[in-house]
This record gives sequence, C-alpha cells and structure tokens, in this order.
Amino acid sequence: MNEIKQFLIEMGLSLTAVAAGFAGAVAAIYQSEQRLSLRKVTGMLIVGMLASGYLTPFLSKWVNISPSFQNVLSFLVGMTGMHIVGGILKIGQHFEQNPVRTMKNLQSGQSLEEPGDEPTYS
Repeated sequence: MNEIKQFLIEMGLSLTAVAAGFAGAVAAIYQSEQRLSLRKVTGMLIVGMLASGYLTPFLSKWVNISPSFQNVLSFLVGMTGMHIVGGILKIGQHFEQNPVRTMKNLQSGQSLEEPGDEPTYS
C-alpha cells in the first residue's frame, strides 16, 4: 500500500482524491442506462480517478471550497470525469480550427458554437 501511495505522490496525486474519484466513477457506471463495454467501464474508472486526482486541487482553489468539502468535490469530479474530458477535447477541436475566436469566446463567456458551425472530426 505504501508503494501505491508513494507512486501517487510522485505523480502529484492525492490517494484520497483518487479513491473518491474511483467511487464517483463507480456511481456513474452504476447509474448509466447504457450497456457499457469493459473498455468503457475501464476508461471511466481511470479517467474518473485521474480527473479527480489532478482537477480537485485546482477546482478547490478556483471556487474556494473548504478542505472539508474536497472529498465531495473529488467524488463529483470522478462521477463526471468523462464529460469533463469530453468538454476539454471539444474546446481543443474548436481551438484547432479557429484559435483566436475560441480564446475570445472563452474569455467573454460566449458559446464556442456558432449556428451551423460544427467542428469537423478527422
């Protein structure tokens, strides 16, 4: 167990955040109305744990959450990890097509989507 904890620390992750992210991902899998493949379940677990481990400290400071609520935040990030990553990837696709407009829209809080302007997926 100490080896796992040491590995996570070296990766910049908290064991508590990763465990809460795992629990959140399990809850998301359990609540899914789709029949999930083993690959999808594995991906959801890994992404939930990593998203929780890396995003919880950032989000805690950004929204000024007290340390007593960080485990709840870790659980929620783990539960929504696949959606968070999907959103970040979508921003990246918009940025690839039009970096200036993407940055302006992100800074002003405007939608990245323009009517009839869907990103192309290659």
